[in-house]
Amino acid sequence: YRNLVSDPAVTVEVGDERYAATAVPLVGDDYARTWAEIQATYPFFADHQAGVTRAIPVVSLVRD
Repeated sequence: YRNLVSDPAVTVEVGDERYAATAVPLVGDDYARTWAEIQATYPFFADHQAGVTRAIPVVSLVRD
């Protein structure tokens, strides 16, 4: 996560597709909405969050 914050330029590879993107940490309402969706889809994240005191970062990959 810290590497993405210091250098947010990334390359995304999905199947045969490859493209440049920028990693953008989510904050505020965007964070809350996306984190809720992640926990609903993958309940183990909620279990993990319950075991730590820090907020787990969520990053959006925005196509350049």
